[in-house]
Amino acid sequence: MTPSSNLIARHAGTVSHLLLPILFIIIIVMTVPFNDVLEYDWDEGGNLMKASLYSKGYSLYEEIWSDQPPLLTLILSTWFNLFGPSAYKGRLLILILSAILLWAFHQTIKNRWGNLCAFMAVLFLVSSAMYLQLSVSVMIGLPALAFAMLSIYCVSVYGKSQSNRVLFLSGIFMALSLQTKFFTIFLVPLIALEIIRIKWSGLKSEGQKKHLVFPVLAWLGIVLLAYFCIALAFLKNFDHLTQELIQPHTAAKTLFGKFNALPGMISQDYDIAIFALIGAVLFVAQKKWHAVFPFLWVISASAILLTHNPVWNHHYLLISIPMAWLAGISFGELFRIGVQQGWSLKHKIRDIIYMIYRLSAIAVMIVPIAILPGKFKKAHKDLTNKPSIRNNQVIELLLKYKQDTRWVVTDSQLLPFHAGLLVPPELVSTTLKRKLTGDLTPGYFLEVLKKYKPEQVLLRRYGYYDRKIMPYIEKNYFKVHHHKDTRLYIRKDIKK
Repeated sequence: MTPSSNLIARHAGTVSHLLLPILFIIIIVMTVPFNDVLEYDWDEGGNLMKASLYSKGYSLYEEIWSDQPPLLTLILSTWFNLFGPSAYKGRLLILILSAILLWAFHQTIKNRWGNLCAFMAVLFLVSSAMYLQLSVSVMIGLPALAFAMLSIYCVSVYGKSQSNRVLFLSGIFMALSLQTKFFTIFLVPLIALEIIRIKWSGLKSEGQKKHLVFPVLAWLGIVLLAYFCIALAFLKNFDHLTQELIQPHTAAKTLFGKFNALPGMISQDYDIAIFALIGAVLFVAQKKWHAVFPFLWVISASAILLTHNPVWNHHYLLISIPMAWLAGISFGELFRIGVQQGWSLKHKIRDIIYMIYRLSAIAVMIVPIAILPGKFKKAHKDLTNKPSIRNNQVIELLLKYKQDTRWVVTDSQLLPFHAGLLVPPELVSTTLKRKLTGDLTPGYFLEVLKKYKPEQVLLRRYGYYDRKIMPYIEKNYFKVHHHKDTRLYIRKDIKK
């Protein structure tokens, strides 16, 4: 092959690798009007407003209250500085991160099990419950798993190349994942075990066992070093670590009523779950230990989430990703059994039994293929069947008084964000978790009202504030909108 043809082949390979994420982004942008959707989740408003305040110079944790690591806020604020703040642009960034996750997921599986397994695993994952919606929702779970998947992909490359550079990159990506959302911490020991398995399978003598330890320790050291470098850049005070990043999560486990969405979501993906189970049985029976990583992942995540409280929709990604992984390589194994193996008949009884086995494999393969169109149709309907931002009366009123408004005190940040207005940094997060842990009380809300004297007050979520704060609001504000639970007030000296 000539140098020029070598170059063309390399470029063709690069383009084919990038085709999947680019195609995913194009299809979603062209078919899902997420620019018009008012709200996918309550958490979107808090994440967007945090980034907006941070881009304007307010500091995380010291001024902006946040119970999550800083990385997504940093990435979003940089994105806003480059392209301007809007919910659409924030959702587009999450879509790009979702495409990166799918690319790393596909490449990891392709490296070991081939194109068919990788393609089917991606189809299973994209069709799984909530994946498409989380791909266009400004929430932190999917970005954290995108970085984790990049870390896992680097380890898979390390298995082939033994390159210390990709091991270094894997550690960096894992640290970025943990600094986006700490719920990927359970993957650290699993990745360490995978590195050990890779090194173990490459050993040629007993005397080389000492080489098992060094790569794992190096990888863990990189993760810790990168993680704490980011932490030290943002956390100037140890009290912020305990009061904002630790206490709300530990307290929430005991204060929340039992809420676990996991069984319902798995039931929506029964096809993926069945294929994953078939795959797990096949790999154990055939002693294919290279499939142990997704198997341990799904077992670990299931054990954690089944005992965790509460479990929200975005937690399901912790299970749907490895479940789709197992299902994809299970499909490839069934394809090999049912289609690729020979069909010649030599011994009647044995061959008839084996033919039934192969036909059964083909029949099982047909089931998820038949189900996929319906699942995608439902997912698309769920994405588009949302209240629209257009002609929203509250946003129109927020905009009407925008010129006279510096602050909007609210328990729902997304509507002021849509209007290009700011929320006091103390109230950038008004999650149910913060309310139940006692950090967000009516008294605290009233203190913020008196401190900032906001020109507009918007109440949507927590009606129990009324007894404590309503005397102050009625004295100083006019009500300009009231529909169901949504109420908007304008300060009296503004509305004349």
